[in-house]
Amino acid sequence: MLKKYVHNYGTLRMYTDSEYKLSCMNFKCVKDDEEKHFTPKGLAGNDEKLSNNVKRTQARIIELGKCNKWELFVTLTLDRKKYDRKDLSKFNKDLSQFIRDERKKGNGDIKYLLIPERHKDGCWHMHGFVCGLSPECLHEFSAKERLPRKILDKIKSGKHVYTWKKYESKFGFADIERIQDKNAASIYISKYITKELMSSVKELNAHAFYASKGLKSSEIVHQDILPRGIENPSYKNDYVSVKWFDDIRKALSCFEVNV
Repeated sequence: MLKKYVHNYGTLRMYTDSEYKLSCMNFKCVKDDEEKHFTPKGLAGNDEKLSNNVKRTQARIIELGKCNKWELFVTLTLDRKKYDRKDLSKFNKDLSQFIRDERKKGNGDIKYLLIPERHKDGCWHMHGFVCGLSPECLHEFSAKERLPRKILDKIKSGKHVYTWKKYESKFGFADIERIQDKNAASIYISKYITKELMSSVKELNAHAFYASKGLKSSEIVHQDILPRGIENPSYKNDYVSVKWFDDIRKALSCFEVNV
């Protein structure tokens, strides 16, 4: 079968009712079976592949961040007296089971999106989002408690900081705040996805992020040729251009379709 390449192939995805992402591929192969692209062997090829993996994973984090109703930004640590802080696999396995048990006990339909981060000493903790956790499970810190300086500074600045008592008793310290701007928070946590993280988790045969089953993803609204490409894109490289819209009609007008 002859391969047919098209220029300026657009894909419009809906993230929320007011967020639409239009991507324009400079060239795309369209046929029954997608052509597979292989990264050249060698250090340069491997580095390019790693960079692409980082970008794709960051985009996926932002997508899951935008498309779901997150409530809490969490930092979850391990107490060295209770856990081997360097064992990411056990941390994730036990944390997943802990959350499943909390659901069964009626402590909320808990969902999560968590990204591991490793300290220079090899110890792990996690950052990310949680929703569905019953408010009764949270304890708000006060400036009268004996707390790390970082937490006290947040409280003195007027922020409300919480801990998850059951998590704390089993695993270690938790630093939790309510999410004020989900879009900004999604972009913020995506930056925890780095080359160093991707290399580290690959060595451990682990994952760059952990997410609950059944989280919402973006939906494809329309795909077709973009006659004039994307004007004034918010992002552009040699392969793709991207622009965000808050109105589906404006986005579809790039395809020159009647709405």
